[in-house]
Amino acid sequence: MKTYFSETKGVLTVFIFVIAFFSCTKDDDTIQPDPANKEVTETKATEQDLNFANEADMQKAYGIIYRFKFVGDKAVLSKQFPIPDEHQDAGFATLEKNQAIADFVVKIIPEDLRGKLEYFYTFVGGTYGSPQGYADPFDRWTFKKWLIGIGSFLGDEPKDILEATFVHEYAHFLSLNSKQVNPIDQNTSICPDMELNLGEGCAKTDSFIKLFHDKFWKNIPVGDQTYCESHTEDFVSGYACSNYAEDFAETFTHFVFKPKPTTNTIADQKIKYLYTFPKLVEARNKIRPNIKFNKRVGSGI
Repeated sequence: MKTYFSETKGVLTVFIFVIAFFSCTKDDDTIQPDPANKEVTETKATEQDLNFANEADMQKAYGIIYRFKFVGDKAVLSKQFPIPDEHQDAGFATLEKNQAIADFVVKIIPEDLRGKLEYFYTFVGGTYGSPQGYADPFDRWTFKKWLIGIGSFLGDEPKDILEATFVHEYAHFLSLNSKQVNPIDQNTSICPDMELNLGEGCAKTDSFIKLFHDKFWKNIPVGDQTYCESHTEDFVSGYACSNYAEDFAETFTHFVFKPKPTTNTIADQKIKYLYTFPKLVEARNKIRPNIKFNKRVGSGI
């Protein structure tokens, strides 16, 4: 993703990053980040320029081209946006291609787990081997309604990558929705004592992200690449070291796709920690039967 919580100046800054996606082999039961997937792509507009409740601004930022509504186990097209001139002839911008992506991902997350997931968007973004996605609150001050977007080029990726990307974005929705995060005072940008200030919201004291942050991130310098390179065993992927929100989402993705670790690195401890939350275990158990293309899940592991 995606959603980056800056701890400077209390500002919630949103980027689209290249997803750290996962390769599967018959002999390796671990999820591994693709080493070639290193490039970072920024959005087309800055946070200050945007009102994310306004789809015109969202289109400017992300290049969204289709909007879908999940109805039962169906993805129903609810709006088509103008396709940028430079992509008019691109095969990945067709309705057929993007409908296929929506039809695929709607079956990954069970209906009773979608909660207030308002819309699913496809947007012009990503290249083969560098998929993109994002998860954002539709109303950035209440966190009540959410949307998830996937780069339309991802339709040409192997389906296991599409599964992993969508589960990663769903983890952001799961950990940052209004049941987990309270609105912040827009005048003071101050959170109550014991809540975690996310910039535009206050993570509740018992929220997944607050507890995860307090256990694993209190003494980690956010954005310190040197620290990340010297603590590779502390994170399930290189991308997880970006910040605690991405670490949670990456860890949740591994939590869903992998068996419970038998070793005890810090990264393993993070995955094991998620097993202490009944709601997360419930989500894992409901998502795993819908995973069809990641071999470690499809084989019954």
